[in-house]
Amino acid sequence: PPPTEPGPTAYVAARFAEYGLKPAPGMSGYLQTAGVVQRPATQPNRRPRWDVVAPEGAERITTNAIGWLQGSDPEAGVLMISAHLDHLGVRDGVIMHGANGDASGVAAVLALARTLAAGGEPKRSILFVCYGAEEMGLLGSLWFARNPPVPISSIVANLEIEMIGQQDPNMPAGIMMMTGFERSNFGPTLKE
Repeated sequence: PPPTEPGPTAYVAARFAEYGLKPAPGMSGYLQTAGVVQRPATQPNRRPRWDVVAPEGAERITTNAIGWLQGSDPEAGVLMISAHLDHLGVRDGVIMHGANGDASGVAAVLALARTLAAGGEPKRSILFVCYGAEEMGLLGSLWFARNPPVPISSIVANLEIEMIGQQDPNMPAGIMMMTGFERSNFGPTLKE
């Protein structure tokens, strides 16, 4: 199925503008659009896979919403706060509700964007990103990684927010789960 996030992406972009965020460096607006194509299977008994390409001429598109809060120290690096906009929709007649996954993450990104933009200039610049077509194979974030508005090397941390709409029943009450501690220094830095 084609990505179905144009409405939510436009909404998020409008909120970024309302909060006083600017388009990211090198971007003329808040939207980053990619074409979505299906690639043939590379091996027998494998399904075709989705990929992202330049949007010109593509039959399907996906769009990321990106906002920028300029920091005071260009040498301090960029903090990225992200979530994904899409959800699975309806599968085999069953609604796959996205409120606890994508919607709660996007709500958190918007709340942080509004709050941080109202708080004055931070030391680090902050990139707020809401990806499209993540459920199809992380396509929005793949397009972002291939076409970043700032050098990837300048992003010192990415806080990806998802599944915060309700308490995980497998976790003790009041405990938040964070992943990625073992793959970066983000967890130890938070503990300091």
